[in-house]
Amino acid sequence: MRTGKAQPASICNAAWAPLQAQPEGPGRFAAPCVVAGSLCGLATRPHRRLACRRDSPRRGPNPKPDSLLDIDFFKRVNDRYGHDGGDAVLRHLGQLLTEQFRRGDIVARVGGEEFVVLLRDAPDAIALASAERMRQLLEHSPLTWKDETISVTMSIGVASGAGLTEVEQLLHDADLALYRAKAGGRNQVVAG
Repeated sequence: MRTGKAQPASICNAAWAPLQAQPEGPGRFAAPCVVAGSLCGLATRPHRRLACRRDSPRRGPNPKPDSLLDIDFFKRVNDRYGHDGGDAVLRHLGQLLTEQFRRGDIVARVGGEEFVVLLRDAPDAIALASAERMRQLLEHSPLTWKDETISVTMSIGVASGAGLTEVEQLLHDADLALYRAKAGGRNQVVAG
């Protein structure tokens, strides 16, 4: 369960301007860098690609850890609750993500039920711990929607970025780790 009151998610412009955020507890910060434009209030892939190439602190020879998150069995949510219910789940996860990451981290929706988190200046161990914390948070934070309780889990692939010079390679490595998390039973974090 979440503890403490999160600051509302701030929205920055397409240049990924830094946001003002205050710590809300040990290791937790609100208001990562996001861009409005998608259903859940997070950046969409074109914005993320622009940010990674132009203005992101990840530019250069040492990309930082990257996590790809995918809601498990999302089609079942849409089948059972309709697309409005599925959209509510996407917004719920988007809000949870914006409440959990730090100023300067980049949170974006890649497409469908897949999200990406690009961490700023974080060692691999912190990236894995953050991914596991997020996985557990979603698992234990069901959404109440139209008098229904919708519980979902997610699988997460984490890539370290060590020795990589291209953000696209980092995303590819995280995608492979995500695939292994799905193939290994879902609702888990796998390092790439």
